[in-house]
Amino acid sequence: MNRQAPAKNHVPGELERLRQRNRELEELFARNAQTEAVLRENVEIVYNLTHGLAAKTGLPFFEALLAHLTKNLQADYALVGELGPTSSQRVQTVAAWAGDKLSDNFTYFLDGTPCHQVFNHGVCIYPSGVQQQFPQDTMLADMDVEGYVGSPLLGPNGNPFGILVVMKRKPFERPELAQTLLKIFASRASAELDRLHNQQRLIDSEKRFRTFFESAATGMFIISASGKVLQSNNAAAAQMQMSQNELTGRTVESLTHPLDRQKTQDFYQNLQSPTAKTFDYEKRYLRKDGSVMWGLATVTPIFSKGGTLDYYLALVQDITTRREAEEVLRQSEQMKTEFISTAAHELQTPLTIIMGYAELLLSKDGPCPLINGQQVEFAKEIYQKSETLSEIVDDLLDLNRMETGQPLSIEKTLCNFDQIVTDIVSSYRKVSSRHQFDTALAGPPGCTLLLDREKMAQVVNNLISNAVKYSPHGTTITIRGEATSETYRLTIRDQGIGMTPSQLQRVFQKFFRADASDTAVQGLGLGLSIARHIVERHEGQIKIDSTQGEGTTVTVLLPRHVE
Repeated sequence: MNRQAPAKNHVPGELERLRQRNRELEELFARNAQTEAVLRENVEIVYNLTHGLAAKTGLPFFEALLAHLTKNLQADYALVGELGPTSSQRVQTVAAWAGDKLSDNFTYFLDGTPCHQVFNHGVCIYPSGVQQQFPQDTMLADMDVEGYVGSPLLGPNGNPFGILVVMKRKPFERPELAQTLLKIFASRASAELDRLHNQQRLIDSEKRFRTFFESAATGMFIISASGKVLQSNNAAAAQMQMSQNELTGRTVESLTHPLDRQKTQDFYQNLQSPTAKTFDYEKRYLRKDGSVMWGLATVTPIFSKGGTLDYYLALVQDITTRREAEEVLRQSEQMKTEFISTAAHELQTPLTIIMGYAELLLSKDGPCPLINGQQVEFAKEIYQKSETLSEIVDDLLDLNRMETGQPLSIEKTLCNFDQIVTDIVSSYRKVSSRHQFDTALAGPPGCTLLLDREKMAQVVNNLISNAVKYSPHGTTITIRGEATSETYRLTIRDQGIGMTPSQLQRVFQKFFRADASDTAVQGLGLGLSIARHIVERHEGQIKIDSTQGEGTTVTVLLPRHVE
């Protein structure tokens, strides 16, 4: 029974709808890649800041905080200040940063300044034009400030007692990042100022310490040298859901979650030296009802004049809410990974169908061969774009396996590596007549390697594809294979756009692309990350050398495990 051929005047419309769908998918992947890149950059900045500040306290902490903030926000000034002891309208700086170093501390009045808005309304940001909005603030004019962001520092009672400010001579290019960073680290600055104040009160007098100890909103413990609670305040009792009498005599170990007991024991052991200093660490506490509280413990050893350890003073801040937020973020990352996996799997089937129908349309022996030249071009375009999307889907699936701790499946057999390279180069010669390929490989027996044929073909294809994409028309791509008794070295050299040193440092990061402009070649920036993973699974190495404007050289070194 003969099938009735579809009306020809319907084909262009159907093809156009398919092309439009392909364009929509390409735009979706591009937006996802851009969003992922921004997210990864922001997470990297927050991680570097947190890591750089973790071990610092006092003035070194504030110096490091201001230095990191000005560097990451490309700002010119930053300060941490607190309200004066006798006036709620005057701020005394604790640390001030100008240019690339600490400057002298100073005092200024809040009236008519953007800082006044921060104390009254919380976090405030003026990306540009702050001088025009606060003409009475002569300090802004003297420093030629254009952009301003400030966050209040909140005390234990939730009231603002200080301020964290970053300023630029130019407008803030990423105001949302500036606002987020100040929100995150204002709380740490608040805790540090609060800790310094508490420590100073201890030094001033025993009476003032006792008053503060009993009224502090932060949980406080006096702990014996043997690790038993001698005294606690109301906040500590509330945190542990016990009375102060119930807390007295309890050991630090009994109040600590079993998984954190060894870490706690090690920390206290390190504090028994007369040269030991105050330190902070996070741990889990067990409340009376068995529930868990995350706390930031600041522990100070107190020694007698003879150098004997008398007791420990421990301040505990309840950070359960923050840790729960971090867990939500972790779950969000997991959901993102699951979404990528699900989306990639869901795309596989329709892409396979699209490519199959496109092949049928292009087949002269198919049920409905195309005879119109424009129709054939349309069908080729559909197939090529679908093939590109299929490669992206494969990369996303590989990425999902890597991020979920599932190593890529590697099945090694003895293979002719020269032949793998030759086949891939031949395919590019057919479709990329705009480039010349200069190939010289090792030849037998050096090219016989123990490897996963498909996975190594994926690596070679990715490297040659990058060389083609980023090289001008008419240039030569040089491919060399050299074998020694122990290794096979594959070198692929192009004459493309190259990379800067900073780009080269990030080239193996997931979703990183050296050219992220609107005119850049298509891709998610996953290929090199996956390629390195595959090469390392083969106990090999991959190295990239590049100079901007001169080209890039990729070297893959594989072991020769020939039995």
